[in-house]
Amino acid sequence: MNSKNMFFGAALLAACAPAPKAHVPAGITVIKETTQGSLGGFRVGVANIWVRDYPLPSGQMRKGMSAQLHLQSSRLIVGQGSEITVGGGSWRVTAVIDGGDEHGAVHLEPSFATE
Repeated sequence: MNSKNMFFGAALLAACAPAPKAHVPAGITVIKETTQGSLGGFRVGVANIWVRDYPLPSGQMRKGMSAQLHLQSSRLIVGQGSEITVGGGSWRVTAVIDGGDEHGAVHLEPSFATE
């Protein structure tokens, strides 16, 4: 094999290598699209990640990357900055990641305990 073929072979391998995983800070719960995670002991499903309007805690609407969360018998549209209350706790959405050709994910952090 000549050096030109070796170069193209190495470039092809590099292009096919999986992207490095993003670092997720401690305390962040990540729920991938088409799966379920647990918040406050309740199962939460994530689906339909795309750009649309979603509500903020102030009641204002924001347009951006969002996801549909499935909570028992309800569905919520959330995006970065949204807050939800589940199982006696509140969580703030810190990011909604579009996975491109792969599944995306929602990142949530505990916000405060409800009484």
